[in-house]
Amino acid sequence: MNKKLILLFFFFFTINIHGIDFIQDYLFVNSYPLRAKVIIDDIDKGILTPCILKNITSINKTITIKKEGYTEQVIKVSDIKTKKIDVNLTPLSISLFFPEMNLYNIGNNQIKGPLYISNLNKGNYNIDKIQNQIYFKKVSDFFPAEVGLSTAFGISTSYMFISIGLTEYYGYQSKIASHDFDQRHFDLVSRGFDISKYVSISVTSVIAVALTGILIADFTSRNYYNKQKLKIETKYPTDQGKTLYDSAIQFLSIGEIDKSSKILQSLILLYPESDNIPLSYYQLGQNYYILKDYNNALNNWDIFITNYPIAEYYDYVLKNIAEIHYQKGDLVSAISCMNKILFTENILDREIIYSFKAKLLNENYYKNTNEENLKLAENEYLSLINNFGSSENINFYFQEVIKLYKKGSNSDKLIMLKKKAEEIPDAGMRNIILSYF
Repeated sequence: MNKKLILLFFFFFTINIHGIDFIQDYLFVNSYPLRAKVIIDDIDKGILTPCILKNITSINKTITIKKEGYTEQVIKVSDIKTKKIDVNLTPLSISLFFPEMNLYNIGNNQIKGPLYISNLNKGNYNIDKIQNQIYFKKVSDFFPAEVGLSTAFGISTSYMFISIGLTEYYGYQSKIASHDFDQRHFDLVSRGFDISKYVSISVTSVIAVALTGILIADFTSRNYYNKQKLKIETKYPTDQGKTLYDSAIQFLSIGEIDKSSKILQSLILLYPESDNIPLSYYQLGQNYYILKDYNNALNNWDIFITNYPIAEYYDYVLKNIAEIHYQKGDLVSAISCMNKILFTENILDREIIYSFKAKLLNENYYKNTNEENLKLAENEYLSLINNFGSSENINFYFQEVIKLYKKGSNSDKLIMLKKKAEEIPDAGMRNIILSYF
């Protein structure tokens, strides 16, 4: 019997206890700007940033972040050492802003400032300022290969014509020469230049084909970029909602929560592509949570978790959603939220999280008594006992497990739990806990 209890004791406090530091494989991916495609190993699954990628392993080779109008970035999975990555995408075009109330010449048009120029494609520009006017003029930006091949083509063509001319000249001289020696000499020279002629023709042809190919590619490329029209507006550039977001936070700081929420709602409506959208949904949920408007808090936080998961706030939002479901009496949904917590930034105290989860599982067991629910509640409290042995709440954790075992008439497990309590170093705490048995 004693041997059986020892084996059970070992099994009980090893297999049944889950590691506190275990975290499911995940990766938070965010980009600036938002809503860029996330392509894994060249497979587009319709994932947009910000997002959470699960089960990224060594089997995966690359993660590509791609958005129209920006240079794509390819990240090697083997180079990722953290649980989140933030990617700043480089735009293919640039924008310029001239705030002064001056006159600007763009092409043949004269425009009065303020001037905002967007979608300025790559190329070489001359920008001249003459008194109160600024002139933009795109200059030739031939590819280096074009310049090199054009030079080579010119030299090769010149040499080809010289070779043809000299071949004909010495061939003619060999025919009109009166002495045999002169005929043979001119004929030999003519043959030499004849060989040079065919070589130069071949080289010139190859260069011509290469130059033609590059010119076609260049023309196609220029044609493509020319379709992206330069956009010129006589206005100040938009800040994409940053001013609205800052105003919302300012109103919140002075207790004007309703005004803060209305401004955030306006931001979402006016700037749906803004980089401030994720924080706007988070803050809206927080505002409604403070006002105890839990339905609206859930609506906004659900959008945040589903569409805009930002690592810095993800766990905090899940914990609050779980508390709302708990207050509504929906234990299943509350437990589901707690199971999704990833401890991304260690914002939340781990013991608080696991003790709240244990409470949910415990109440769920008493509400729906079965072996599976008992096991879940038991494991969570045993995990707390083993990982937070010096906690001031350790006696409460023991007390809850004892209640579970007494309700299920698990005398063998009670004996093992008592042996565990006898190992507590603090004599006062040990005696309190032993009094519960």
